[in-house]
Amino acid sequence: MSPKKSYDEVMAEREKHPLGTPRPYTPDHQKVLLEIPAQSGVNRAPTMEPVWRIGLVLFATLLTGYGLHGVVVDDLYLPGKYSPGDHYHGKSAFCIFMMLASLAGWIITLAVGRYDLARERFSNAWLARLLLAISFAWMVAGTYLR
Repeated sequence: MSPKKSYDEVMAEREKHPLGTPRPYTPDHQKVLLEIPAQSGVNRAPTMEPVWRIGLVLFATLLTGYGLHGVVVDDLYLPGKYSPGDHYHGKSAFCIFMMLASLAGWIITLAVGRYDLARERFSNAWLARLLLAISFAWMVAGTYLR
């Protein structure tokens, strides 16, 4: 058993270690555990080359332009994989154009988004999810009006 310490001895130890005694409880043993550096060498952030970002923005612009051309001509054509494709006219063409425009917005949010390392997600993930939901709603409306 250790001998009882007086009040002055206990207060002197507390002044020596203001944040408490170091762990494990060995006398005057400093920094037994390694401190994790704030910025470790491992960077798990997904990166995208600037060329790809510019390409995505150009693709989104072309997609919106194609939809706008289809609305102006009043014949918006969407090709199908195993079918000849669909032609949309009038209100349904406008709904499909809005779908293409919101998809283009989603593509642009992916292109300009920054990855937040602290939260381990994209900084504008909520906007991307919202634009995808809006795009799906426009697609359903355009298909229903067809």
